[in-house]
Amino acid sequence: MYWTLAIPPQAEVVTQSIFYATGLGVLFVFAMKWQRERVLPPLAPLLGFFITIWLWSVYSSFDPLMAYIIPALHSVQYLYFVWLLRKNETLAQPLPSVGDEVLSFVPRRVGFRLLTLAASALALGWLAFRGGPQFFDGHFVLSDPDARGGLGATPYLAAIGTFVNIHHYFMDNVIWRRDNAETRLLSM
Repeated sequence: MYWTLAIPPQAEVVTQSIFYATGLGVLFVFAMKWQRERVLPPLAPLLGFFITIWLWSVYSSFDPLMAYIIPALHSVQYLYFVWLLRKNETLAQPLPSVGDEVLSFVPRRVGFRLLTLAASALALGWLAFRGGPQFFDGHFVLSDPDARGGLGATPYLAAIGTFVNIHHYFMDNVIWRRDNAETRLLSM
């Protein structure tokens, strides 16, 4: 059982109008930039902005499958930015040398590092959002209906999901941005 605030139907019309007005505002800014400079913003950050702000925030309840697509796309977006950062770090490192001769045949291992990161992200994602909650909810909650209380049939899924999101917030805003010179200026 849960309670919610009584929101009048007109509130949806007002917020939807504001939403569309902000979209028109963004289009107006792009048109003015094009008229002034004859250039548009880079496509990748622009798509990242529109996907995260509009698709994930507004249309997340459009289909139940979105509950899986949003974290997957977020992971792909994260991997893309990490790939860019690591690729540039790796390319900036000098090639090893022996005496006066530079060993240009030594691989830079960008692909291996990215594949390792992707594989570990997939494994950790499955463990945190599927395997772990399914195990704990199945063994400790679903087997004893009296143990459910007011938390429903999947309290471990809710608890682990909440922990991951709070952890993700601190990783992004505190550790990741503070420890990297390239992203330090984005710290709050």
